[in-house]
Amino acid sequence: MQIKEIDYTKLERCGKGYEGRVFKYGNDAIKIFRSKIFESSWKFESKINKLEYLNYYKPNNICYPKYFVSNKHHIIGYGMDLIPTKENLESLENIFKDKSTTFENKISLAIEAYDIVLNSNYYGFFIIDSNFRNFLYNEKSKNLTAIDSDSIATPFHKCEFPPIFFHNYYKDKFNNSINGDYTRYVIALQILSNLFNTTIDRDNLILYDKTDDYLEEVIEKLNFSKEIIEELQLFFQDNKSSIDFKDILLNIKKEKVLTKK
Repeated sequence: MQIKEIDYTKLERCGKGYEGRVFKYGNDAIKIFRSKIFESSWKFESKINKLEYLNYYKPNNICYPKYFVSNKHHIIGYGMDLIPTKENLESLENIFKDKSTTFENKISLAIEAYDIVLNSNYYGFFIIDSNFRNFLYNEKSKNLTAIDSDSIATPFHKCEFPPIFFHNYYKDKFNNSINGDYTRYVIALQILSNLFNTTIDRDNLILYDKTDDYLEEVIEKLNFSKEIIEELQLFFQDNKSSIDFKDILLNIKKEKVLTKK
């Protein structure tokens, strides 16, 4: 992958996260890693190898890296397509918080996010951090895109800093590896959480107890029919559930519409 020597200190910052800060650079955006990335040689090397892998395959609906950014001949980040201004693009998190967004539209966007995660799984790209801030929706093109590509895992690359709240809950509950089953399960948790104004409290998930499952209590309190409650319980009891969460979302949408009438 190409390496560009860039002085980012005079550039406009347009975003920040746990692993880095994002700056506008012409028609691109560049993500500059925070110091924690360089504290472990294996994590840094893993991230570099993974970014090259993503650049080679250029997965659909994922904002993949275009080149490395260096400072004094040391790689410090990567470049990607510029994230447009707020006029064009908005995060799913903000869309779901917006009171003008209808429940029907939320369900449709949630299904799109779910499809992106499942389609990425099929091609071996595991979106580990499916926080709704990491999905951007373009109102003009009607396209939804997953960002934060350096947090993705593949069969050959780990996610160096997995989100602790869902990661620990999942590992404790199922004792399984972080793979496609995990991403399917966690995007469903994210959807349920965002649909109902963060009903699922992340701090409570960390305190998960096998004898008193917090998530089970949350599901029972949702104002749904008995059939939907049972479907949700079955889905979240089994990380390899044959139930399609998208079908559950469609049933929720149908039930809400009928309730309004």
